[in-house]
Amino acid sequence: MMEDSTYSFVRSRRANVFIPNHTHSKYEFVYFFSGKGTLNYEGKTIQFSAGTYYIMESQVVHSELYENTGISLVVQFMPPESLKIPSLVSNVSTLNIKEICTKMREELKNHFYGYDIIVDSHMREIVALIARMMHVKNGKGENTGGIINAILYIDQYFMTDITIDELAKESGYSPDHFRFLFKKQTNTTPKKYILNKRLKLAKKLLKESDLSITEICFRCGFESYSQFMTFFRTRANFTPNEYRNL
Repeated sequence: MMEDSTYSFVRSRRANVFIPNHTHSKYEFVYFFSGKGTLNYEGKTIQFSAGTYYIMESQVVHSELYENTGISLVVQFMPPESLKIPSLVSNVSTLNIKEICTKMREELKNHFYGYDIIVDSHMREIVALIARMMHVKNGKGENTGGIINAILYIDQYFMTDITIDELAKESGYSPDHFRFLFKKQTNTTPKKYILNKRLKLAKKLLKESDLSITEICFRCGFESYSQFMTFFRTRANFTPNEYRNL
């Protein structure tokens, strides 16, 4: 599943409808089955028509003007950390986006059991395809699929005992090359990525649960209480107790 649940629907817009500047707390994906108009964001004015799709990052201000009646698919979602992409507008047909969106439209129309999971899966596929297209377009010749799988694994199991050597082996790289590719993909080292995940969870549990500091320490995957206390104080500038009482 996406990091946060998707919110999706099919909408119809009448002609000469203007949607003023607005933002969303999540990413927004829109595919236009029909209609045409103008999209404005980040100082850009772009024409859209049937077959056009866009992805708008969260909190990006944008507006739309519909010149005639049109139908579009709208999905608001949060992509996995490893597949975050910039805002874009495209009508590239080689990715089979139309076919995927048509399947999503049918799921939303029929609401059969499990439709939301299928829609989420299709949205993940679209994001992955666009990320792959941008990866090739930017001339990054090396296949980083193994790194992406490693990141997704860490996102799920960062609170468990994870070794870099094992991740590298499963990804098909030597430990040193794995570290190099991981940092290239995430701008941080595997160890720091894991620790950042653990720190984020620790902060959440301190604020939202009554668990003891010791319980939080081991639930987040730290090897010892002293390691947790030192790391937390260094990174958060507070002891866990002080952070909980802020």
